[in-house]
Amino acid sequence: MGDERDEGTPPRKRTGQATRSATATSSNGDGRRRRALGGREVLAVARGLADDLDLEWETLSGLRRGGEGWTVTMDVVETPRVPSTTDVVAVYEVDLDDAGDLLGYRRLRHYVRGRGDNERYG
Repeated sequence: MGDERDEGTPPRKRTGQATRSATATSSNGDGRRRRALGGREVLAVARGLADDLDLEWETLSGLRRGGEGWTVTMDVVETPRVPSTTDVVAVYEVDLDDAGDLLGYRRLRHYVRGRGDNERYG
């Protein structure tokens, strides 16, 4: 009657480390806390999202840490063409929570690679 864990689940070890603050962890819905991700881990999540959307990762345009999580701005090839100077490149903004879960994303703009980003520069 003492231990109600599933067989094969090791007991949790206590460490001498201080507990994390609420800003360094996030809930996963079942009351447990998960470790907040760092910038490199968030970048990997954003690349994975591009793959999931069947978009070719081009470059990271921006990475910003906010109070609620992360905002990633990334350039992806939305429509590959031949020659590659005519590819349609899109800029997406992706919002992630502290644990790297997707909160939302949107396309900010798109342009033909060889023409540049005229909306931004011209």
